[in-house]
Amino acid sequence: MSETIVGLDIGTSTVRAVIGVFTENNELQITGVGKAPSNGLRNGAIVNIEAAVKSISAAIESAEMMAGHDVLSVYTAIGGAQVSSTNSKGIVGVAGNGKGSQEITQRDIDRVLEAAKAVPIDMARQIIHVIPQTYTIDNQKGIKKPLNMIGVRLEAEVHIVTAAVTSVQNLVRCIDRAGFGVEDIRLKTLAAAESITTEEERELGSIIIDLGGGSTDALVLVEGAPVCSV
Repeated sequence: MSETIVGLDIGTSTVRAVIGVFTENNELQITGVGKAPSNGLRNGAIVNIEAAVKSISAAIESAEMMAGHDVLSVYTAIGGAQVSSTNSKGIVGVAGNGKGSQEITQRDIDRVLEAAKAVPIDMARQIIHVIPQTYTIDNQKGIKKPLNMIGVRLEAEVHIVTAAVTSVQNLVRCIDRAGFGVEDIRLKTLAAAESITTEEERELGSIIIDLGGGSTDALVLVEGAPVCSV
């Protein structure tokens, strides 16, 4: 059975849903789209759960009718004033592969990313993204993929995106009460950047501006990675 992906964009003015199916060639084919007027939101944040649930249900039902099959779960995104970001750095010693080699393993990469995200975060916020910007191995900077390289010390610079816990909970609750599960929550501008920019544009540097009905979000990309999201 082909894998189905469902995206849900809950905006201040409109709720949109899109259903895609991966073909045998691993290409994503859009099979259904739907939209409905958005109620229960102000400046990108949910202020009336019941009204938001009705809008979500209407948009997904419209997409289901076009696609010809039911939706079980969705990928959605968050933005607006409830999101903030910061940059951080982590440093670890390379543990190696356990056979005397200082070859960097996936475990080393996971450890350095954990170290990088160990920054003070308000109890009312939660991390939704830890995005690697660049790695440094023994003072050699600008490394994008350190896996299997040789070194003693591994550093990582990352972009951390956080969101208000209550905003995330209200978003999940609305989708749940509409009868759907939540596969993942992403930053809106990050999802947009992955969709509309090429790898070359991201490497050269780009600014993504999302002009919404109640809020405007922006994402700055430098050398393929986000450095600022507001």
